[in-house]
Amino acid sequence: MATKKSGFTLVEILITIGFASALIAMGSLNISKYIQQLRLNQATIAFVGSLERMSDDALRFSQRIDLVEEDLSSGTIVWKSGSSEFARTSLPHGAIISLVDKNIPAENIWFSGRGLPFQQVGFTVKLNNRIRRVILLPTGIVVQQ
Repeated sequence: MATKKSGFTLVEILITIGFASALIAMGSLNISKYIQQLRLNQATIAFVGSLERMSDDALRFSQRIDLVEEDLSSGTIVWKSGSSEFARTSLPHGAIISLVDKNIPAENIWFSGRGLPFQQVGFTVKLNNRIRRVILLPTGIVVQQ
């Protein structure tokens, strides 16, 4: 009497491995894009948090707080009170910030002692050819687009 052997043939195993590797290859592209998007979100949230902290500091100490534009292109956010540096923070993952409206001089980006910005200012946060726009409204609200 012949016994039937159970198990998979070599062809079945190779087809399954080929199919699984194709799925993994397609998924890895999507995962890398997703990770880049998460990093941009993290950098944007850090920048928005810095703007909100500047507003809070201006309100808490009842003094004008200036944003230093020269350091934005390196991903460093510096705010000053008068001529002294008030605080400094860096964005994660090497993100850089630039002003949308180049007609606004750097000395016009500041928060009053009431915690409100002088005027509306638009920024872009850039990371690996991905861009997120951040708008600081005159009411102190920060909007991400």
